[in-house]
Amino acid sequence: MFSKQYPAIHYWMENYGTIEFGEDEVTHSLIRVLDEEGMLYEDRVSATFNESIVEVEAFMKDYFWEKYELKV
Repeated sequence: MFSKQYPAIHYWMENYGTIEFGEDEVTHSLIRVLDEEGMLYEDRVSATFNESIVEVEAFMKDYFWEKYELKV
C-alpha cells in the first residue's frame, strides 16, 4: 500500500538512500531524505506528518525528473 501511495519515496528507499521519519533534537523536521553525501531534503514547514509526507513525495518526484529524467 505504501509503495502505491508514495511511489517516489518507495523507489528512493529501495534504490538510492534513506528516509528518516520523526523529530529529533537537532533538526525538528518530521521527515528527512538522506543519501551517501548527507541530507538531501528535510521538510521544516509542514505541521503534520501527513502534510510532510506529501511534500517529500512531491520533492522526490521532481528530484528524479530533474536529476535522472525519470518519472516515478
